[in-house]
Amino acid sequence: MFQVFQNGKPADCFGYPEMDKSWNNSTFQTKREAEIYAFHWAYPYSNEECEKNAPEMEIGKDYDFSMGGPCPGEDGYEDCLVLMRIEKLD
Repeated sequence: MFQVFQNGKPADCFGYPEMDKSWNNSTFQTKREAEIYAFHWAYPYSNEECEKNAPEMEIGKDYDFSMGGPCPGEDGYEDCLVLMRIEKLD
């Protein structure tokens, strides 16, 4: 099993309660499924595009999928940091 994280939190509606409740699973049977999910979480592409373009990711390594756009923050808008990581679960 593999789990996807964004900025150190599970990449699902449990790690990010403001997300749509349909994003309720950040664990996958295969590493490739986790890679596709991580790419789709970070970018607003179709499932088909994510399946074709999701990069291979090393386990335990942060990948910067930031798009450079502003995100709402405490003091107005700030740069969005989107670090995606896959961890292998025992």
